[in-house]
Amino acid sequence: MLLNLEYPRSSLSIQGEFLVTLNNGVNFGGTQRLVINNDVPSLLELGFDDQTVSYRIEVQTP
Repeated sequence: MLLNLEYPRSSLSIQGEFLVTLNNGVNFGGTQRLVINNDVPSLLELGFDDQTVSYRIEVQTP
């Protein structure tokens, strides 16, 4: 499943394996759980910044 989303988004929670690609060239992924909300410090740690307008999430579903 591929999600194309606009930033900022109020909240997003994904369970399972995922890969996130930001339009500013930052990529991150994981295998547990992804939670995106308006917690700015956490978003900055993930690579979101003023240049991040949209992002793509690939979710591997069993």
